Amino acid sequence: MKRLAHFDLWTGLSGDMWVGAFLDAGWPLERLQEGVSALGLGDVTVEVESRRHHGLVGQGIVVRPQEGHAHRGLSDILAILDRSSLPGPVIGKAGDVFRRLAAAEARVHGLTVEQVHFHEVGAHDAIVDIALGTLAVHDLEVAVTAGAIPVTKGEVEMAHGRWPVPAPATALLLEGWPVRPENVEGEFITPTGAALLGEFATPRELIPPMTITKVGYGAGTREHPSRPNVVRLWLGNSSITTPPSSPQLTEITVLETQVDDMDPRWFATLASNLLAAGALDVFSEAVSMKKGRWGSRLTVICRPDQESELVAAIFCQSTTLGVRRRTESRWELERGSETVETPWGAARMKWILRSGRRVVRFESEDILLLAEAEGLAPAEMEAQLDQWWSREQY
Repeated sequence: MKRLAHFDLWTGLSGDMWVGAFLDAGWPLERLQEGVSALGLGDVTVEVESRRHHGLVGQGIVVRPQEGHAHRGLSDILAILDRSSLPGPVIGKAGDVFRRLAAAEARVHGLTVEQVHFHEVGAHDAIVDIALGTLAVHDLEVAVTAGAIPVTKGEVEMAHGRWPVPAPATALLLEGWPVRPENVEGEFITPTGAALLGEFATPRELIPPMTITKVGYGAGTREHPSRPNVVRLWLGNSSITTPPSSPQLTEITVLETQVDDMDPRWFATLASNLLAAGALDVFSEAVSMKKGRWGSRLTVICRPDQESELVAAIFCQSTTLGVRRRTESRWELERGSETVETPWGAARMKWILRSGRRVVRFESEDILLLAEAEGLAPAEMEAQLDQWWSREQY
């Protein structure tokens, strides 16, 4: 059963609110402390705070001692993560979060990723927020979704001066996310919050269908005159269930013929036409025929009620003089096909139910068309489609 986590972004999100929400929803405090120790940051400690905003109480974390504006490059932070004793997948994913941040900063300042030096997000508190936030997702094994991100007005003080909110790099990190305007002032989404969302979460307007197991609240440090600076986290198990499937025994017809006087170029056309006419499968193989001549054996698998139409097509489109037939039985898994609208365009997919789970494969022809349109290799396009479909289920 898939475990889910959904964030209600009432006012936004920061890294310590992300961690606080998971703590409030039951992520063990011992795991947080183990994660801090595993980072190996010397005398750095983490305190968990209970914070109240407009009558609502949530949790947040504070990193001690406060480091101020540390100037670290991406390689420095990746080295800290690599030296740590965190689980390997956590090191990798936390590094990916920082790569997102570095790519955004590089675009803002016209630099390469290697030239970027983090200011606020290079300090120990940001490293701790991202590492612990990644560890929580890893431990709980959840698929994360989140609602639209509020975009507010006002300015924020940064190392390079005052900027309109959201901060420039944060705005780039929101690319691809739904946003909603809020006619209030204040920074409601921070770079670490946006980067964690971008790495782990899928946008979803409404909470996914689930059986709720825990609800947690993460709270930020900033007070707002009209909005509670609190994020709500729903934890649960997916309530979308696929009924278990059992293989079904069905009757099929097998049609076979051999030819040695047909141009091999037309076998592909014949196979395509037979499949288009409803054949379940069509294949051919080389065989040695009379007088030592090489020929091809054509095999067509179909439903019994398709036999007459397909035999007629074989006689019409090949040089054969006869077609053998036999009736067989086979065990089949439940299967189907449909066309879905993906972020890159419409694509056909086939699915089967295997051990109660729906396994999907996208049609290769559609993968090629989308890959060409996006300028991607077919394998990369297929991987993106598979990742999108996996997220879409929850």
